[in-house]
Amino acid sequence: MKSLCLSLFSVAILFLSACSDLERSGPPNIVFIMADDLGYEGLSCNGSLSYSTPNLDKLAIDGMRFTHCYSQPVCTPTRVQIMTGRYNFRNYKQFGFLDLKEKTFGHYLHEAGYTNCIAGKWQLGNGIEAPFLEGFDEYCLWQIYNNVAGKDMRGSRYADPKLYRNGEVINNTAGKFGPDLCTEFVLDFMEANQSEPFFVYYPMILTHDPFIPTPDTEDWDIDPFAKDTSYFRNMLEYTDKLVATIRNKIEELGLTNDTYLFFTGDNGTSRAIYTHTDIGIVRGGKSLTHEYGIHVPFIAYSPGEIAAGSVSSTLVDFTDILPTFCDIAGIEIPKKRVLDGSSILPVLNGESSSGREYIYGYYWTRGRDPLNVKEYVRTADYKYYRSGELFDPVRDPEELNPILTDDKGELLDLLEGYLNEVRPVKK
Repeated sequence: MKSLCLSLFSVAILFLSACSDLERSGPPNIVFIMADDLGYEGLSCNGSLSYSTPNLDKLAIDGMRFTHCYSQPVCTPTRVQIMTGRYNFRNYKQFGFLDLKEKTFGHYLHEAGYTNCIAGKWQLGNGIEAPFLEGFDEYCLWQIYNNVAGKDMRGSRYADPKLYRNGEVINNTAGKFGPDLCTEFVLDFMEANQSEPFFVYYPMILTHDPFIPTPDTEDWDIDPFAKDTSYFRNMLEYTDKLVATIRNKIEELGLTNDTYLFFTGDNGTSRAIYTHTDIGIVRGGKSLTHEYGIHVPFIAYSPGEIAAGSVSSTLVDFTDILPTFCDIAGIEIPKKRVLDGSSILPVLNGESSSGREYIYGYYWTRGRDPLNVKEYVRTADYKYYRSGELFDPVRDPEELNPILTDDKGELLDLLEGYLNEVRPVKK
């Protein structure tokens, strides 16, 4: 009898396991975390000597670390580009705004059967219903801004935060930390939707100024609104901790082998921050188009799909994110839809070690003044502006010494050709 009971128990376990496998037979989950104002040099796995990021380092050890990923220099242009897979000359209207006519990765994944959430920082206008209109089923966000009514509903992002959850302001946030509430929302969302494919887009509130104490510091209990650049270290360490919290939850839910987890930054670190690195002191380059303004960390993790300990020098820019997500989800993008990026899934899965020949940038910030536009291409070895300036981004990351171009005719023709390949200019 005891043997029969054990046999029945074993059969039951196998049945439940099979049911679980059937429930997870769909496409993989996608979790995309993007820190705010965190350049490449901030992570210790990228050479930082000022800060310790053990959890992000572990993510890189267990997955793939990219050494050449590029964003836009500030928040909104990056968000518009990454969500649409299109360069800013096509769709960037103004700071703090995303055109509702654009199709986002939220739309594509939602149409493919994913349940989507977004948490963290919005900064894309169109009122409290906007995240729903952009393809997300649920949200927990700071900086919901109603452009139509002209009403700024930001409030604090850190201590005693003013956050909106699914169209309603979150009450009773006194004594709480905004990033904690956003992370808790993500954890609850993943648990509630673990039996079906989900997409989490987490554009974090950290590490953007004001530089403040975190709940892991003694100063938080003294004055959580204190400001000092020295707190940047604590904010980065807290970012590292929250990424680990999300990874641990994925593992707890048994979804590790069914999930692609990504981490990046939206642009360079604040210019108020100086970081000691293995190549010297790096001043943050946010808002500038040189290397420290657009070079960001990028880590991808998916056991069984991405080889552990991989390091890729493939050029990646943020237009590549949307087509990569669609590729992971098995979504075929209509040919009539103009996208500027291409999927890096073959690189992630080890099917290819090469990608694009160049990345492209078209940057303006709070207006559309053509005199203030910065347009450029960057290859592995050169950075070339439409204005005619040529730089060596490896030896001259701050672009202090333009390269003399008298004998660079063939190279300039190639780089000019790249520019015109993306955005032809009539002469």
